[in-house]
Amino acid sequence: MKGVAEELDIHPFMLSRWRKEFREGIFTMRRVKKASSKAKQKILEQERLNA
Repeated sequence: MKGVAEELDIHPFMLSRWRKEFREGIFTMRRVKKASSKAKQKILEQERLNA
């Protein structure tokens, strides 16, 4: 988790929180809009792969 968070340039807690919210079905694209451009790209890529 720490390595992924570093790659996305976010705090590990934020990644953990997003993962929890996604599992609970409350993750929204609104959070992606607030992320850094590098993080946005990785998040959108992961969602595309999960679809």
